[in-house]
Amino acid sequence: MLADIVDAETAPRSVQVRVLGSFAAIAVLLAGIGIHGLLAFAVSNRAQELLAGVSPRDAATFAAAVAVAVVMTLAGSLLPALRAIRVDPLTAIRAE
Repeated sequence: MLADIVDAETAPRSVQVRVLGSFAAIAVLLAGIGIHGLLAFAVSNRAQELLAGVSPRDAATFAAAVAVAVVMTLAGSLLPALRAIRVDPLTAIRAE
């Protein structure tokens, strides 16, 4: 059967893909743990420097930080979105 032939030919590649996928997952996990550790260390070293005189439960400060983050996200994605809107779909399909 053709399916048996295809399975026999692709079996070694299938094992390689699984092994490489496992290594990639382990690498992502280790990178995440490393970044977490680095950020936790940096924050713990600078905890006494952050916003002197502001309470940790100050709602206005948190609201301002969220607002600034949202505005910066929108500002950073507005120009690419406007460029994408102006592209003619037929031109984009022909380019590929």
